[in-house]
Amino acid sequence: MIKSKIITLSVTISTLASVIVFSVLGVNESVFASEYQEKTTTEAKSYQTDLFNDAVITYKNTAKINQFDENNEHIIQLLDRNNNVLAAEVTNLQTLETMAVTRTGSEVIVEKKEKNNDGEYRQITEKYPLIVENSEKNGLDDLSNNLLRLKYTSWNYTNLAVGKNIFGSLVNIGIASLITFTAGVFGIATIAAEFLLEYMGAYGLSSGAAIASALDTSGNGWIGLYVREVWNDSWTVYHGTQHRTM
Repeated sequence: MIKSKIITLSVTISTLASVIVFSVLGVNESVFASEYQEKTTTEAKSYQTDLFNDAVITYKNTAKINQFDENNEHIIQLLDRNNNVLAAEVTNLQTLETMAVTRTGSEVIVEKKEKNNDGEYRQITEKYPLIVENSEKNGLDDLSNNLLRLKYTSWNYTNLAVGKNIFGSLVNIGIASLITFTAGVFGIATIAAEFLLEYMGAYGLSSGAAIASALDTSGNGWIGLYVREVWNDSWTVYHGTQHRTM
């Protein structure tokens, strides 16, 4: 795997609340409706990376574009109707370095445009194997933040796992960019990814090796995605799901 310095992506996702450990996190489309500047259809335009361009074409008319500028960074997210991240692209507006991420049925793909010491840019594409075991889609909804008294089911494997090196290659990545990157890797909402990182103790870590170790608790080199259901204290009202890794 190419050992290249990845740009520091220190963007702040607008108006995301601070994560509270064990709080119920997920995204409800009505909660952030005024905070996400979403477009109802994708536009025929050129983005910084071929990877993101291809994703826009693939999901044309079935996904929406959310983009904004924050702290000298331009963030573009390709979202499904549940606000799960199908692909993401982050560009440093000062250096014009870019990182994009998406996934297929068999791999997670990361494309980077990095600036060399001579001032020239080079494009790097990295592919990481993705384990997807046959199973029915759980169809569970993400959660909006609340302070209800809750009960949880046991953690269940989603039959999805990715090699830890995809996180191990990150260098000095900012919190918000790590959240977006994680959401893109697993195809979940950014606020669900934020809970996952906080729950796993990876929130705020900037070293790729430290992040990978925090997420790969089994130590087998693979990061598996797990999910649990959240109910009210009498098990009569279903609220949604939370995610973690092992």
